[in-house]
Amino acid sequence: MKVLNTSTDPSMKLIAFGRGRLVVACGVEYQQREFSGMWLVVRRGATVRTWGTSNGVAELCVLGPLPSTTLDAIPVEQGIPLGSVHDILAIRDDAATKFLSEIDAAELKLLKGK
Repeated sequence: MKVLNTSTDPSMKLIAFGRGRLVVACGVEYQQREFSGMWLVVRRGATVRTWGTSNGVAELCVLGPLPSTTLDAIPVEQGIPLGSVHDILAIRDDAATKFLSEIDAAELKLLKGK
């Protein structure tokens, strides 16, 4: 795979894509690939398995993960074709701090196998 061009956005985002998938990303890299077009690359983040919201996904952008939100660590770099992305939502700074703490916990859980 030949990467022709890249740009990076370091801010935390919620990315809705595919068939109902939601990923919280600690920054994304936009890549123009030679044969497959534009991609978002997530180097660190988590899949949001359970939203746990009563007011939709935007609630996570404002409040961060809730007590009933479930995150699964993404253990390796994940590439998402830009054409499959439905929405990219910004996360407020205070919510991002909460997400970082929960991502750390999800990674630790994955590494310990519990």
